[in-house]
Amino acid sequence: MSAVYELGDYQTGNCLGAYDDEAAALADVRDTLRRHGESAAAALVLLTAPDDGEGERIAAGDALIARARVEPSHAARLEVQRREVADD
Repeated sequence: MSAVYELGDYQTGNCLGAYDDEAAALADVRDTLRRHGESAAAALVLLTAPDDGEGERIAAGDALIARARVEPSHAARLEVQRREVADD
């Protein structure tokens, strides 16, 4: 199963972007923080969108902001761990 990550608008449910990995999606959250501030980033939700259609919400709002602020190399390690758990 391959997963795609999506950033969406929490209120409307609109997809704002699709990414091959979580790190790329979080980079866009950091960019939103820099360009538009916390209120804009707090309106985002990060989801998985696997091929089988059984996606799940990873983080939204303040939790997503906190996740995006984690050091990128640490976030990449967390992603590898998450994938290992998902593959079990």
